[in-house]
Amino acid sequence: MNNRGWGLNNAFFFIAIICLSILITMVLYNRNFADLFGGSEESLTYSGVEDKMMHAARSYVNNYYYKVLEDGDRDYVTVSSLVSQKLLEEVHDPQSKNIICTGYVTFEKQNGNLLLEPYLKCANNYKTTGYESNYDA
Repeated sequence: MNNRGWGLNNAFFFIAIICLSILITMVLYNRNFADLFGGSEESLTYSGVEDKMMHAARSYVNNYYYKVLEDGDRDYVTVSSLVSQKLLEEVHDPQSKNIICTGYVTFEKQNGNLLLEPYLKCANNYKTTGYESNYDA
């Protein structure tokens, strides 16, 4: 029978395991679990949905847009086009998952930079300021 208790190596190993557990817990706490495991829309806000729309529109302009954009050129892409190109999943209202949102993203080349502006409409729950239905086909 060993009555000497824990050795120094065992104590350091135990402390290292506890520190590693705390570190993992902090990382999981600071990251949204939905984002960690696939990015569900359940945690998104309207602003978050608009950010996803802009990201998809940037990818659309870089990979699918057929015109060369010069400074001052302005155009738009609809959410339905982004979905059909598989750049964006169908957009559901963050407050009511059974409502499908529509919208568009305008883009403009200005001083060599691509400026994007999202416009989202989720039934009567939300509409981005400046939204114009004639762009949303």
